[in-house]
Amino acid sequence: MDENNKYNRNILWVGIKGQMEIEKTRVAIVGLGGIGSHVAQQLAYLGVKDFVLIDADIVSKTNLNRLIGANEKDINNLKVNIAERNLKFISEDMSVYSVGDSFISEISIKALKRVNYIFGCVDKDGARLVLTEFSKAYKINYFDLASQISKDDWGGRVVFSNSEPGCLFCRGLLSSEEIRRDLSTPADRSAEDNIYGIPKEVIKNTGPAVVSLNGTIASIAVSEFISAVTSIRKVNKYLTYRGDLSILTKNIDPIQDCYYCKTVLGNGDKADIERYPKNGIDKILR
Repeated sequence: MDENNKYNRNILWVGIKGQMEIEKTRVAIVGLGGIGSHVAQQLAYLGVKDFVLIDADIVSKTNLNRLIGANEKDINNLKVNIAERNLKFISEDMSVYSVGDSFISEISIKALKRVNYIFGCVDKDGARLVLTEFSKAYKINYFDLASQISKDDWGGRVVFSNSEPGCLFCRGLLSSEEIRRDLSTPADRSAEDNIYGIPKEVIKNTGPAVVSLNGTIASIAVSEFISAVTSIRKVNKYLTYRGDLSILTKNIDPIQDCYYCKTVLGNGDKADIERYPKNGIDKILR
């Protein structure tokens, strides 16, 4: 074995064939915030060389406690630009295609169709549903990552879906009410807010977010990605992390008949992802 190979320590674990599989895998990351920036960094150090980065959001001051590689000078810069800079800092031979736009824009969809894996690092269930539908329609492996902190508990989850049954929808992990609101137009949401008087801080869905928890969830997902790509073991489809209890649980839950896992699966362009309102979606990616 070549001791000068930068991935020598990876190869000692996954083997040469496993490392070659990692290096030829095309990966998309949708959402380059606190979790997505961790995922990008870890995949780059792992040896992934072909990235699609999608996020329409810009860096704000409150992002700087958890956005990997960002500093004060990056405020108001696109998050995808920060992520691309970090990737090329790690390895100059990266192929990085960055899209500072909604992931249902024409350019984003075209880029997503060519990848092998999608990491969804988004905050809203509307975006998660669209990514679930897209990945099922084009039979693309999809990791969904989420973290949460409340007064009672803190932790997160990683859900993996592929061509087999099992997705966020049929596992009951998506809120139909949140999806309805997320996928409505800004005008419709504004009208609803005026009627029901929803506080702005609730609408923005702000809350605690810390770098260590994001890093933990990202590491769990990347470890499952290694398992999926190299076949060192069977990938876990649904893992829950309870940081308050210091436990990681493998969830083996019953999966109900699912429209996305059965009807949408493999339908490609017939799934018509473009039907979702772009001016609604690009406001919920954070």
